[in-house]
Amino acid sequence: MNTIVLEYILKIKHLFIPVLALLVGCHVPADRAMDGAGGRTSYNNVLQRTSKEQMLLNIVRLRYFDVPYFLDVGNVTTQFTYKTTVAPSFTIPGFSEKNPAKIAGEVQWQNQPTIQYAPVQGQAYVHQLLQPVGLRHIQELLYSGWSIERVFRLIVQGFDGLLNAPEASGPLHTDAKSYDEFAEAVKLLRKFQEMGELQIGVDLAAQDEDDEKKMAHQLQLAFPAEGKDAQRLNELLYGLKMRGKRYYLTLKLGFDKTGRIGVLPRSVLSSIYFLSQGVEVPAGDKCIKEIKYCNGGDQLITVRNCTHCPTNAFAAVKYRDRWYYIHEQDMESKKTFVLLQQLYNLKGDISTQPPPLLTLPLGLG
Repeated sequence: MNTIVLEYILKIKHLFIPVLALLVGCHVPADRAMDGAGGRTSYNNVLQRTSKEQMLLNIVRLRYFDVPYFLDVGNVTTQFTYKTTVAPSFTIPGFSEKNPAKIAGEVQWQNQPTIQYAPVQGQAYVHQLLQPVGLRHIQELLYSGWSIERVFRLIVQGFDGLLNAPEASGPLHTDAKSYDEFAEAVKLLRKFQEMGELQIGVDLAAQDEDDEKKMAHQLQLAFPAEGKDAQRLNELLYGLKMRGKRYYLTLKLGFDKTGRIGVLPRSVLSSIYFLSQGVEVPAGDKCIKEIKYCNGGDQLITVRNCTHCPTNAFAAVKYRDRWYYIHEQDMESKKTFVLLQQLYNLKGDISTQPPPLLTLPLGLG
């Protein structure tokens, strides 16, 4: 009997020790906690995807004259909990033939995220969505590499008297037509930007020549005066002045004394209204007028629709029993959409110090 007990205990020892080491020795290393289904990259991907879906949903809502709504993610925290337990229990043979030995163990790994959402409303709504985009924000977007053509077509409602379809800055009831000369002017400015010859700056100037206490931002553009493109811009732009071999254009925010537009930016909400005209409406929705206007000449964005969840979408959202999406291969729409998201994020910055004058290199398009 003693020999049998000793041999069995030795066998249990060789079995139990590796299992105990496996259970007790397991832990969640830092790289595992940061990676995987509950790691940093996963949260990053989900937040990016849902941010795109929210913006796309609001573009579609405005196409249907629905109320836009935004929820910003205020904070994300997560807590990893790991617990192991082992409860060995064995019986010496001869005392119980039904249950000679058993080993029990338990492993628990929990990921407990906490996400705080903040509705954009009240003062935040006014600041982020309704106030016109500042000239400094326009300059920052251009400095980050964006095309002046895309930035101006999306954000600027008019400059130096040239109109960029102001009818499209809100609920549109008529076809917009007043954008041809604006579109031509910004396309020519884009050519100088591609050559690295366009300069843009924002500074403070007196709103009234007789009252230096009232200061406001003004936008300044400069580019070479030689060539047919420069000559055509001289024909289109009323306020161009030549100094040496360069043209200069100074644009005050709002209107001048004669009522002529200096530079008039849109708000973020107006920019979303502007892009909402690029949403393709199903044929059955006869209550929504088919607009001939394509958000400023060539289409800035195209939002398609289908009856099923698309598999080739850059961003997709379901609305009114249909799926609306931007195609993965539609680069022009993707660029405009990303620009809109960056503009929305920029409006959260309340700094008022204008950046310095810089030469603009070739941008994103």
